[in-house]
Formats: sequence, C-alpha cells, structure tokens
Amino acid sequence: MKPIILDVQKPVYKALAVAGGSLKVPNPVDNKKTIILIRISDTEIAAFSSKCPHLGCELPLPDEGVITCPCHGSTFDESGKVTHGPSIKDLYRFTASVSGNTITISNVGAA
Repeated sequence: MKPIILDVQKPVYKALAVAGGSLKVPNPVDNKKTIILIRISDTEIAAFSSKCPHLGCELPLPDEGVITCPCHGSTFDESGKVTHGPSIKDLYRFTASVSGNTITISNVGAA
C-alpha cells in the first residue's frame, strides 16, 4: 500500500500545521474506520487507527490529551497507550513522520 501524503498548507489539513492539532483522515484500507492524527511537536506526529481495540467502536479526536471511547469508557493517551480499561490493548499505531509541511503515513495496509 502506498503511503498517505498530506500537505499541511492545504486548508483541509490546517489543524495539523501546529503542535497540539488533531484531525481524522480516511483510511484507504478500511473505509469504516478513520486514522486519527495528532501533531505532537514541530517534528513529531502520531497516527492511530480510530478503532477501539476493546470492541471496535469509533474513537473521537483527543480532548485535553485524552482519547475516550464513547462506548465503554476506555481511555488512551496521545501516544496511543491505554490508560483506563476495559480495553487492555493500546491503539494500533501507524508509522508517521513530518518533513517541512509534509506528513507521511505509512504501513496503512497493516491495520
């Protein structure tokens, strides 16, 4: 699967241009679940499946650094690690990088 390339100068990806921004983008492999992107710093981006590992519910964007499953209350930090169950698994993390204004998400076919 080809990597996903995003240009943060485009208005649709503007939220990812600065640290603290987050956004969901379509997953070309699984059209039922999106990819959650969180801009950690100028040089770091985190990318996760929006599928809760507990029972597969769609996760929202983080609120004050916490991703909370609306179905059963599992919580995850911005690194995708489970901080409160019932989920016992971390979020599936994609490989993502930042170079200038470009964000690249790879290993999308692996989720």
